[in-house]
Parts: sequence; structure tokens; C-alpha cells
Amino acid sequence: MRLPRTARRAIARRLLLALGALSLVAGLAGAALALAGRPDWAKGSLAGHILAQVVTATWTLGALATFGSSQRSFLVATVGALPLRLLWVLGCAWTAAQLGLHLASFVAALVPTLVAGHVLEAWTFGALAAASEPPPPFPPERPDPVQGSAEKLGTLRRATDGDRGPRCP
Repeated sequence: MRLPRTARRAIARRLLLALGALSLVAGLAGAALALAGRPDWAKGSLAGHILAQVVTATWTLGALATFGSSQRSFLVATVGALPLRLLWVLGCAWTAAQLGLHLASFVAALVPTLVAGHVLEAWTFGALAAASEPPPPFPPERPDPVQGSAEKLGTLRRATDGDRGPRCP
């Protein structure tokens, strides 16, 4: 599939706008927790939001960069990097625990932001698929010359069998 460059840019612009809106929500949630007198919760919440956005951004950037190339490169850039993203999430959660961040607020921010990220990933893939141009049609199939010859040969044998008399074993 071929993806026009202008379509890729338009999708990237809309994606950055959506990620910016998600960042705004994360910042407002962190500020609300800090104003409520829970700075440890605010730090955990912001860390969870940031981590989820990094995971979302890596998937969508991989999809934008490799869509339209080989299926293998697309899968490596998106699905193939999942083990690395999982290690990244586990490492960040362990680091957050070592730094004394509030883990409940970390997870409470991580999960909904990851869900929103999956919605953005699905939207990105759908927009890329809708904007792509279908591949050129395959050339029409030509009849197999060998198969046609065999049919003609069988017809000739049946027509001439009576002329030769009985066949020898």
C-alpha cells in the first residue's frame, strides 16, 4: 500500500494534537492533586501519565514511520517492540517505588492513559489505512498453455482411436 506524504503529515498533526490534549489532562490532574495537599500522589500520577504517553508515542510513531513499507518492518516497529515497552513500564514502576512515589496514583494514572493511548493507536491505524492507496491490480491470468495442449491431445486421441484398430497392451 502506498501512503501519500500529505496524508501522513495530516495524521501526524492530528495525533500530536490529541497527545497534547492528553498531556493537558495529565497536567491538570497532577496540579489538582498537588493543590489538594497530596504532592506524592501528584508526582506518582504525573509519572504514570508520562510513561503511558511514551508508550503510546512510540507505537504511533512506529506506525507512522513504517506504514506502507513491508509488513515485517511495520510489525517490528509496532507490535514487535511490545516486550521492550513492557520492560520499560516495569522498570519505571520499580524506579517509582524506589523513589518513594505513590504507586496507587502511579497505576491509577497509568491504566486510563494507556487505554486512551490504545484508542489513539487504533485511530492512527484506521486513519493510515483509510488514507492509503490500494495497490495496483494484478494482471489478468492467462490460460495455462500446457493444460490447453493436454485437452487438445486427448480430443485427438479419442478421434483417431477408431482408425487404428485395437490397441496393443
